[in-house]
Formats: sequence, C-alpha cells, structure tokens
Amino acid sequence: MAMSTAKDTLRLLAVYRETGDESAKATLVHNYEPLVRSLCRKFASSREPQENLFQVGMIGLLNAVEKFDPERGCSFSSLAIPEIMGAILNYLRDHGNLL
Repeated sequence: MAMSTAKDTLRLLAVYRETGDESAKATLVHNYEPLVRSLCRKFASSREPQENLFQVGMIGLLNAVEKFDPERGCSFSSLAIPEIMGAILNYLRDHGNLL
C-alpha cells in the first residue's frame, strides 16, 4: 500500500483522536512503516541489527501518533521524523552502539 496523502493522514489522525479507533491507528502505522525503515537505514553502519532499530523506530512512530495535535498547524511527518529519529538515537546511545 502506498503512503497516504497528507489529507488522508489528517483524517485518520482525527478519527483516532476522536474515537480511539484502533483500525485508524493501525492504518497510520502501516502507511508510515516505509518512513521508519528509511530512517533506520541511516544507521546501517551501526553494529545494531536493523530489525532492532526498526522496532524502536516503530515505537517512535506510535509516540508521534499519540502526541500529534493538528491545532499546532504542522504536518504529521514534521513530528513523526524527529520522534522516530530520537527513539533510534536514544536506543543506540543507551546500548553503546552510537556510531
């Protein structure tokens, strides 16, 4: 499935925020999985397995879904990318594998 448009993302986030619909959250996570994988590849030279980084990145994505506030006027990816990168960097720092 291709990544959704910004309008689709905002609609899914609104549905999840208003109703707690887990299928909307699951769709968001599925749609942004390629972004997480892409960000994990930036750390391919670390000694940590990519699958570990992916799992940590997905936690960052889930945090972004929970934190996103459309009233702030920014796009979802402008929150998701720093959340994902922060989760990965913290993991690498805590495990002594930061490049």
